[in-house]
Amino acid sequence: MNLWALIARLDRLQKARTFKIVASVVVVALIVSAGAVLAAFYYAPSTAEATRAGFESAAAAQESLRTLRAEARGHHEGASLFRAGAGSVLVFGIVTACAVALLIVWLGLALTYLGIGAAALIVAGPFALFESTRPFALLLLGALTLSAAFTALLRALHGVLSAGSPIAAVAKNTLSEAVRLRISVVFIVMLVFLVSSLPMLLDDNQPLRYRVQLFLTYGAGGAFWVLAFLTVFFSIASVAFEQRDRIIWQTMTKPVSHLQYVLGKWLGVVALNGALLLVSAMGVFLFTEHLRNQPAMGEAIAYVNADGTRAPTSDRRLLERQVLVARSGSRALPPVIDPDAVERAVEDEVQRLLRSDSTLIITRELREFLRSEFIAAQTIQYRTLDRGEGQVFVFDGLRPVARANLPFTLRFRVSSGSDNPSNLYRMLFYIPGLEPLAQDVPLGVPQTIDVPDDFLPRGLTLEQRQQARAEILQGIIDEDGRFAVQIFNGDPRTGHVNMLATTFEPGALEVLYVAGGYESNFLRVMLIMWAKLAFFAAVAILTATFLNFPVACLVALSVLFIAETSGYLQEALHAYTPDTTVGYDYVAAVSRVVAVPVAYLFQWYGDLRAATNLADGRLVAWPQAFRAVATLVLASAGVLLVAWRVFARRELAMYSGR
Repeated sequence: MNLWALIARLDRLQKARTFKIVASVVVVALIVSAGAVLAAFYYAPSTAEATRAGFESAAAAQESLRTLRAEARGHHEGASLFRAGAGSVLVFGIVTACAVALLIVWLGLALTYLGIGAAALIVAGPFALFESTRPFALLLLGALTLSAAFTALLRALHGVLSAGSPIAAVAKNTLSEAVRLRISVVFIVMLVFLVSSLPMLLDDNQPLRYRVQLFLTYGAGGAFWVLAFLTVFFSIASVAFEQRDRIIWQTMTKPVSHLQYVLGKWLGVVALNGALLLVSAMGVFLFTEHLRNQPAMGEAIAYVNADGTRAPTSDRRLLERQVLVARSGSRALPPVIDPDAVERAVEDEVQRLLRSDSTLIITRELREFLRSEFIAAQTIQYRTLDRGEGQVFVFDGLRPVARANLPFTLRFRVSSGSDNPSNLYRMLFYIPGLEPLAQDVPLGVPQTIDVPDDFLPRGLTLEQRQQARAEILQGIIDEDGRFAVQIFNGDPRTGHVNMLATTFEPGALEVLYVAGGYESNFLRVMLIMWAKLAFFAAVAILTATFLNFPVACLVALSVLFIAETSGYLQEALHAYTPDTTVGYDYVAAVSRVVAVPVAYLFQWYGDLRAATNLADGRLVAWPQAFRAVATLVLASAGVLLVAWRVFARRELAMYSGR
């Protein structure tokens, strides 16, 4: 029997139903057994570790971490519930491995993938034996794993889209085209190597929370941008090249309507994005959990402090409370302004304007403008602290914190002058019932204070900290869920005064508290990203229906960049005004004529900062995610409707591609 005959027999064997059933049982048994071994290793510290840190200290550190994570998932769940879910990454890994393995088996690729994996181990194994070449081996294995998962998902999508409808047929051909076109292959390879190589670029000397945050930012955000470029170029190439090369004649002569063609192309690109996004998301999530179980600053090994203390280190505490969480927030309430005082101020300003110009017509719009300007000025004055002065800021909506005895974070950014971050300003924070806390903070850089933990005396045991925290939280949050803090520009106790007045810009002073775990937040963010990619696919298909490839790419990429930067554009327009201290800026006036309508048009999109919220540990709630997805789907439907009408008017048989 020659080699090709043997390969053919093995291929028939892996596609047989009996083989698939037996292989499924074996695969599930092996994966579950490996998971059990890893679980035993995860929960039982080794002899060397117990000897170095002390078994009792290790157990105490594990217990304190469980309590800390229980708080991060909501104190009402309790530490006991966390113990049942402490190995969330292990459960997720087992479920994912089982799902991918079973998918490969039932696609009839089990022996094929087994052979490829064995060949990869033979090639990468020698590199893994040496410290200098080990990263290359890990890169190779990671890229191969992601590629194998993507190939399996692509085969599964081909099976799902094998229905007899014209839309499914066009979508299936689009998926096949994605593997053939060099444009799409380049971006697919870029995505695979981005996700698999990014972990090796992290600096082990950085605090763990920074490494995790950096990986989430560039892992999720980088994958989105690669997929966005892939979506634009591939969608346009798929439609434009079929018209240029007259391939579309073969499609449109069949019983396929213009609408079915457009929807099929869009569905194929969306399915491709779904497969690639799922693969990259699994890689990002699993390595994030791997980083989570690495030693933080001040730890001898993961979760075991180098000094033998029980309380989690600062790095570990910040990681679990500010990064790998889903935090909800409450911004400082605006000042209480007397409505009568507002009306008097508006009337005084109206009289002043009439004295300077008696022909001026006072309209309701003018009065409303003056009213808003006065309120804005009062708000700025309220948020501005002169040298040595203080102000009380109030936050509401903290009833969940008081009920669950959850610690929360006061996040602030001090601005003064040119916001030179090398300048340190001393700020004093006073909460009634607690000792004042003074901090030297850099200007223009966000800072955080954990309440009440940063106000507690040092040296308390874990039980004492929990008891003190519960008592303090009940005292500083009133029955209406309000919390007040007085902030001083300087330190009145020592007479320290800063150089200039300070201010808190809108959004620069807020309270954040944990409202859930980051795992479900991660899922919601991925759904929003998928919906974003679906919207850009619709835009790209629209441009390709009436423009040639280069022009369509230029238009679609412009929409992509404008949409993604619309949030920053809106913030910049607040400060970029034509009225300056040296005269009227005509360039700014012309720029605003163009930029303001664009920013307003994409205002709905600018609020969907999914990757940023994930890396910052901010909650993307299910209602918010559903609204975002629904908005993007409706926008995609509107764009596809326009694409259909434009495409239906095309004389495809006379298109030359020029």
